[in-house]
Amino acid sequence: MSGTGEALDQPAALAADFWDYALALYGRDGVQAACLRLQDQAGFEVNLLLFCCFAAARGLPPLSPEILERLIAALTPWRQAIVAPLRRLRRATKTPSAPAAAGELGSASLPPPLLAEVHAALAAAELVSERAAQHLLCLAYPHPLAPAPGPAPEPTGDDRAGRAAANLTLYTAMAARPALAAAASADLAILAASAGQDSAVPPGQRLTRPLSSP
Repeated sequence: MSGTGEALDQPAALAADFWDYALALYGRDGVQAACLRLQDQAGFEVNLLLFCCFAAARGLPPLSPEILERLIAALTPWRQAIVAPLRRLRRATKTPSAPAAAGELGSASLPPPLLAEVHAALAAAELVSERAAQHLLCLAYPHPLAPAPGPAPEPTGDDRAGRAAANLTLYTAMAARPALAAAASADLAILAASAGQDSAVPPGQRLTRPLSSP
């Protein structure tokens, strides 16, 4: 396949690879907790954090301010309109639900099994919305229309970790949160170090909860 068809295939293939990579990375010790702290305490986007690591692990060119601006612009409307509302509702229906949330939703008198079913459905929808968000990132990423000549050298673990750290540093600078990024440096280091490890998906591993749990 060539031309337009090839260009359309590249984002889809990259998105499938990104999802598998995110699955593997998110399951490593400390990564989920680090991502959630960076999201909830510093306001960073989990999928952008993961993409910074993914680009480094796959030997893609270092992210630039221009590319990150495109990625942020592609992700923001979907996150605001779809992912964030689903996350809020999923957390509000988590059992046992917080009294304030239960009162706001009128769910205090619902049977717990029914509320749990609603929560599970929202979690499934949020998970799909996060996969769609990753696809949007890959559509926005500027893909080469032809492979580079010659075989590309396989990046070493140190290469991957260093590139991930550089991408994450740029993202935190672009997010205009230098003070928060300094406080979150330990969590960013966890992500960069994890990106330096082998990125194969363990056999049988599946992600059943949203990336933004709990």
